Amino acid sequence: MKRNMSLVRELLLKIEESDGELGSEDLRVPDFDKNQQDYHINLMIEAGLIDGIDASSMSGFAVLDLRLTWDGHDFLDSIRDDTVWAKTKSRLADVGGSAAFEIVKAVATQVIVDALGLPNNSGR
Repeated sequence: MKRNMSLVRELLLKIEESDGELGSEDLRVPDFDKNQQDYHINLMIEAGLIDGIDASSMSGFAVLDLRLTWDGHDFLDSIRDDTVWAKTKSRLADVGGSAAFEIVKAVATQVIVDALGLPNNSGR
């Protein structure tokens, strides 16, 4: 299964909006099936973006009390704005539309830096 950063963004937004008692069974994003969402929740836990209590059993995957980590908040802050996200995806489309997590965050951060008119420290 391919990683989908738009799904990651939507899941992060929903987790942030929750009261801290959200479980993976309650977390649903339209146009994505349960398997896709569970896969991405697991990826986000592995990446340190979210945390929760593993309640998986032989009957299936489940995580309780999902919450954002510090890194999850930082990443979401960099891609929260719809305009920033659209520009980030547009820049990534120039290289095939997918990139490593660190690159996605760096591109989003650069979009914000450009929008704020801050000096670019990358040496360009």
